[in-house]
Amino acid sequence: MVEPLEILARQEGAFEIHITAPKMSVDDAEAMFFKFLRIGFPKHKYFLAVNNVPSSLVPYAAGTPPTGHDIEQPGIMATVLAHSYDNVKKLVLEAMTLVEHQCLKGNFEIERIISERVSDFKGINIERDFPGFIASDLAPLYENHFMYRGKQDSLPTHDAIIDYIQKIFGITPNQIVDFSREAVVLPNPLISRVATVYQPSREEVLRFANLMQRFSKRSDDLKYPANYSILTEQVCLVGEPIN
Repeated sequence: MVEPLEILARQEGAFEIHITAPKMSVDDAEAMFFKFLRIGFPKHKYFLAVNNVPSSLVPYAAGTPPTGHDIEQPGIMATVLAHSYDNVKKLVLEAMTLVEHQCLKGNFEIERIISERVSDFKGINIERDFPGFIASDLAPLYENHFMYRGKQDSLPTHDAIIDYIQKIFGITPNQIVDFSREAVVLPNPLISRVATVYQPSREEVLRFANLMQRFSKRSDDLKYPANYSILTEQVCLVGEPIN
């Protein structure tokens, strides 16, 4: 069954907000998720694995920063979609206040789901809109996401995904992240596995999205992990507390 938020995430022009906090006890995480839910964040996930992929002989996209805008030891993430920038500001500030009250140092990401029909968003002024926060200078400008969801034993491995993207697209993904909706991971859990390619420009992220669409439902070799979902985003802001 497709989650409602995953259906909404295909709506072009929507803002996707991620609030990330460090690892904590299960009880503390569940309490934090409940607080997020009360202010309007319906989707919650635990980080299972964060794989910052080395480029080796196949390069990353030219003109992109190194992986490094994430918090150290990310543990949980709350996500919501918003359709106005005023609502984005309200949700981010309320959520980051909750994180701060727990004496935790988290961060937030504001991304916009784009296509050729959706223009970039350029209306953010961090000093005015998010006082007390600074922008990460390691955040990419755009991202292409290869998204897989299923039981662990049915998903392609990280190595298979890396090999596929390198051979088919001639580029190395910057990062692969595994998420779970459950705090205690049972054998063969249900996983969301997301491989991300950083991109330097709107033109390049949209060009790459078209290539992804062409290959998403086909595979000349059964070991290649086709049948992925696609998400194309402008990274509007990655913010973190000044202190």
